[in-house]
Amino acid sequence: SEISKYEGDIATEHHRCNEINKQISDANDTMEKLKLILNWNQEELEQWATSATKKEEDNMALQKYTRADETKIKELTLAIENLTKVAVEKKARVENEATETQAHQIELERTAESFKGQHEERRQLVKQWQETIETMRTRDLEISEVATKYSDAKSVQDEQLRLLAKNRDILSL
Repeated sequence: SEISKYEGDIATEHHRCNEINKQISDANDTMEKLKLILNWNQEELEQWATSATKKEEDNMALQKYTRADETKIKELTLAIENLTKVAVEKKARVENEATETQAHQIELERTAESFKGQHEERRQLVKQWQETIETMRTRDLEISEVATKYSDAKSVQDEQLRLLAKNRDILSL
């Protein structure tokens, strides 16, 4: 927006300079025509000289303003170039940041997917571990029951062997 404003100011100043130069040129042409057509007397000639001096002073002032305008135009043009350069640099920086942000976003999404996969794998392992522990408990109970039955059976067998040995002793007597 500042660039557009400066460009508008430059165009306005160029237009104004061209209009003033055209007016000067038209006035000089008109004056030359009048000079040829009229028969000048001394008083008119002096008035014309005064007018010519005034016009010359006006031309000098116009040239002074024209130089000042040209200097201002150069300054504004330089400011536009500098602002354009800064804008291009900032745009490039923004584009680089956007690219980096997209790369980081993609990396973050991949990491999230990996985390989800690992979390699911860990959940499956925990479930499998719990199932294994439950199976071991069930087997421990079965082993305990079998051990109790075995112990009871062994006690019965020992009792029967003792009775058998006692009956042998009695029979061998």
